[in-house]
Amino acid sequence: MSLARYGARSAGFALLYLLALFAGHALDGALWPPAAVGALWLVAQGAHGPRRFDALFMLVLAALVPTTDDLLSAATQAIPQVVPALLFAWLLDRWLPLYWHGVKGELARLAGASAVAAVAGAVLTGVLFPSDFTFGTAGWAVVRDFLAVALTVVVIREIKLRYASKPRDNREAPDENYRETLRHRLDEVFQEDEKPAPRKRSHLRIVK
Repeated sequence: MSLARYGARSAGFALLYLLALFAGHALDGALWPPAAVGALWLVAQGAHGPRRFDALFMLVLAALVPTTDDLLSAATQAIPQVVPALLFAWLLDRWLPLYWHGVKGELARLAGASAVAAVAGAVLTGVLFPSDFTFGTAGWAVVRDFLAVALTVVVIREIKLRYASKPRDNREAPDENYRETLRHRLDEVFQEDEKPAPRKRSHLRIVK
C-alpha cells in the first residue's frame, strides 16, 4: 500500500473516531462508540503500516475532546481509551492472525481479546481516576466496551467476506449449441467405424 493511500485511510478512521468521541460524550458514557472504532482502526491499519503512528494520532484526538479544560487531565483521560484498542489489536494479531481471511471457530479467542481490552480500560480508569471509580460503573464499562468491540469486529468481518471481490473467471463460455455439435461429431465417428474396410488386392501370383 502506498504512503498516500495509507494516510488517506488513517484520515478517514480519524474522522470516524472523532465523530464517535462526540457521540460518546453526548451519551454521557452510557454507550462508548470510540472503543469499537479505535479497535477497528488499529486492527485495519496494522497490516499496512506502523501502528504506533495511528495510536499517537488517536491519543491526540482523544485528548482534544475531553471533559475537562486541563491539558494534563485531558491527556490522562485519553490513555484508558487508546491502550485498550492497542491491546486488542495486538492480541488479535497473535491469537487470530488469519481471522480476516474467513477462519471459523475462533469466536472464543475474539471474545477473550475483547474482554481483556475492556478489563484493561476499566483498570486504567480506576488507577488514574480513583475518585470516579465504582464497581458498578466499572462493571458496566467492561460489558459495554466488550460488546461494542466484539460485535463490531464480527459484523465488519462478515461484510468484508461477503462483499469481497472475487477473481474473474477468464475461461471462455461454452457454445450454446455445444451439445448438438458434440452429438454430430460422435455420429460422424460412429459412421466412419461402421463403413466396411476396403479390400486389399492380393499380390500373390498363382503358379501353374
